Amino acid sequence: MKKTLAIVLVLAMMLTMLCACGKETTPAASNEGTEVKTYKMRIGTLTVEAEQNTATALDFAERIKAATNGQVEVEVYPSAQLGTAAQMVEGMQTGTIEGALFPADYLSSADPTIGFVSVPGFAGYDIESLRTVMNDLGGMDIVNEFMTKAGLRCVGFLNTDKYSYLLSDRKVESIADCEGMKIWAPPSEYTSAIISGMGGTATFFDTSDLAVSVQQGTVNGALASPALYAAQKLYETDKFCIGFDGRSSTTVFVMSEAFLQGLPEDLRQTVIDTAMVSVKDFEYDYAQAAAERNLQVLKDNGCEVYNSSDIPALQAELEVLYKQNLDLYLSKVSNGQELYDQFQALLAKYDAQK
Repeated sequence: MKKTLAIVLVLAMMLTMLCACGKETTPAASNEGTEVKTYKMRIGTLTVEAEQNTATALDFAERIKAATNGQVEVEVYPSAQLGTAAQMVEGMQTGTIEGALFPADYLSSADPTIGFVSVPGFAGYDIESLRTVMNDLGGMDIVNEFMTKAGLRCVGFLNTDKYSYLLSDRKVESIADCEGMKIWAPPSEYTSAIISGMGGTATFFDTSDLAVSVQQGTVNGALASPALYAAQKLYETDKFCIGFDGRSSTTVFVMSEAFLQGLPEDLRQTVIDTAMVSVKDFEYDYAQAAAERNLQVLKDNGCEVYNSSDIPALQAELEVLYKQNLDLYLSKVSNGQELYDQFQALLAKYDAQK
């Protein structure tokens, strides 16, 4: 009897060991042994890997993986692999992609109210004032009051070029010099109005066609970023680059509101906070160095780089156009004056802190 009992106990122990060896433990298991749900984010940019938008997305991918112990993983798709900016906006609204980085001008297709980022002096007169108002003084909260209703959430405004830069095939020393020019620019009604006020015609098409258009003289230049001019070697054809003092433009890091709302609250906040950390701790310095480098590339290749304030008469003419741009916005957006007053108060706060 004892011998039989011993055999039964040995068999029972062997069975227990076999069961233990066959049990798989998921790497995403919590301390309690329950499986933790993981989330994937597809983030698109229009730029190559080395450019600041894509570099920032890659930095965010590393930070969020570490901050969430791998619970959130990011796949970055540069060079418009996920489509044009308009297509990425639609993708975030419909839930096919989770995030993107591109010039804020493109957000006007989701809500025209965001157009104020193209209006000189509305929320900033250079990139430092604009991104500080947005990221540090509450401007982004104001923006998200209407952007989230369009299915998008801004999670950071980037530290792009100090001013908007016009690259052209002629030296611009007065508004009259722009008469008849055809200028490529991001699709903003207010940018188009500036170009029109200078006597030119604004045109927009995919950036992949810009270099050929410049080389063939289809367009006379562009009102955008020196990062684009340097990357596409537009300086080989257009030899003059002027910074428009008082008019800045920025790039925005935007995410799908539906995706964010589908996350647990603590994880959602971690994603939002980590995006801002990437912008402030990585992108700010990266972008400043890139902006200086891009302008130097233009200079090194025979392009004359100067600012509108170097020519007081021209700057005075631009200030008139800036005022007309503001009037246009206020006449088109129902709550435009209210928004303007709010952002002017934030700008005053920024000036007081300098």
